[in-house]
Amino acid sequence: MKRHNLLPNDAIIIATCNHNNIKNLASYDSDFNIVSNTFGIRLLSSVEDFNKIPRINLSRND
Repeated sequence: MKRHNLLPNDAIIIATCNHNNIKNLASYDSDFNIVSNTFGIRLLSSVEDFNKIPRINLSRND
């Protein structure tokens, strides 16, 4: 927390993403801007960011 100047809840969110290999985090919290890149997490802070995520087709073609 001190190294990255994060509040406890923000540190828990980053640690959880890192532990569970979560690569995308949606938040308007600017505290995640630098830290998310450090851990390889893409911060989605706008609709445009969300639309840039590659999609996989989960529909069934039976």
